[in-house]
Amino acid sequence: MKEGVLGALGAQGGLGPLSDEIARQAVADVCDGLAVIGQGQRATLYRLADGRVLKLYHPQIPDEVVQAEYALSQAANRAGLPSWPVHELILEGGWRALLGDFVDGPSVSDQMRRRPWRIPRLLRALAAIQARLHTTPVVVEQPARLHDPKRIRGFLRGLSAPLAALVEREVAAAASQGFCHGDFHGGNVLVSARGLIMIDWDRAGRGPVAADVGRTLAWLSLGPTDSRRIGKVELAFRNRLAEIYLAEYCRLTGTPPRPILAWLMFEIVRRRREQESDPAIRRHLKHLARRLRRAAA
Repeated sequence: MKEGVLGALGAQGGLGPLSDEIARQAVADVCDGLAVIGQGQRATLYRLADGRVLKLYHPQIPDEVVQAEYALSQAANRAGLPSWPVHELILEGGWRALLGDFVDGPSVSDQMRRRPWRIPRLLRALAAIQARLHTTPVVVEQPARLHDPKRIRGFLRGLSAPLAALVEREVAAAASQGFCHGDFHGGNVLVSARGLIMIDWDRAGRGPVAADVGRTLAWLSLGPTDSRRIGKVELAFRNRLAEIYLAEYCRLTGTPPRPILAWLMFEIVRRRREQESDPAIRRHLKHLARRLRRAAA
């Protein structure tokens, strides 16, 4: 398939000023008619006739992002982590794509919506995968795309001064480093016949594991959409899910909850800055503050 596109480009008599436009059109022509199995902000996933999957990045995505995801996916697979098997990187003739195996199965988020009685079991399995990710030696130099602990103060202005200082202190003390996914949530983990499979490694790298877990807990606490207001009952339910997840992760890794709770508070304040006066969000932050103070005592 790639050769067909490159051949079409070659027939244009070389790459002139319109090469990018011609390349994009040629790629679009080849992909027209293929089954779309997924679409996101960065890429579209196609199911090929031979059963493999083509992850085709949108034209505005830089080559470096595609190269990084390929390298990080390969590193995860070499380390034996349950990750999407990626076999080929394509960066020529208008193509910015990864080629890998098809993983049959819904996302964890889909399973949680369709089968809510399985939520506790899915959460513990998800926590186990993240714990395994953080404790597996992976040779990678690239830093994870997580927030710098030294640059969080500006987000904490809505908290009381003592609480902001406590959060900042706990975040700074969270020195444990590991291989982090950078965007570990139920939409980026598939439920397959082989178990849970992690996908979308473009934010991954080495970083503070407490920040990686805090980001995951923020997904559980707030949902996938940052701007949506959450009612009191739903927030209480989500808070319980986050507690189940945190307890399981800490049990498996021996990690104290303090730094993770601090990162969670930061993530909630960062994502809901425009809703700091929302009573439900304020109650949730007070609940987390009590937990953090008790853990730090």
